[in-house]
Amino acid sequence: MKTIPTGGPDTLIHIPVAGRDEAEKEYQDLHERILQISGDELGPLLQYRLTDGYSPSRYSNSGTGLLNVLTAGYGALDRFVRIRPLPDGSHAYEVMDFLPKHLEGIEVDEASFEKLASSGNYEGRKISNTTTEPEQVSHLLQAP
Repeated sequence: MKTIPTGGPDTLIHIPVAGRDEAEKEYQDLHERILQISGDELGPLLQYRLTDGYSPSRYSNSGTGLLNVLTAGYGALDRFVRIRPLPDGSHAYEVMDFLPKHLEGIEVDEASFEKLASSGNYEGRKISNTTTEPEQVSHLLQAP
């Protein structure tokens, strides 16, 4: 991940797309671990729920697994996370996923992200206002 400098109080994080081979290896490793943990009977059901068939809302794409939602399709998408402080002390967390083709030849900075975000070419977008960090981004905000 890379933190992109902004001209204001926002935090902007870019998680670049992983290579296809790396993403496929990560997926296969996870599948094997699921089978080891859950056994032959529960393994296929757990695999389906986590990766293949879980749809968290009626607006989700069919076949989008929970782990795919949390991990931007195992690195198959470029993910941006914008954290904006709000006047009431809470924060707005915006997570946007883009196909890699939309970032080809672009130097990613705040201005290019704003242009990309306003284009509507994202594959997914979620905004939540909260006083606590959403699970989806909490691991990104921990100090190294």
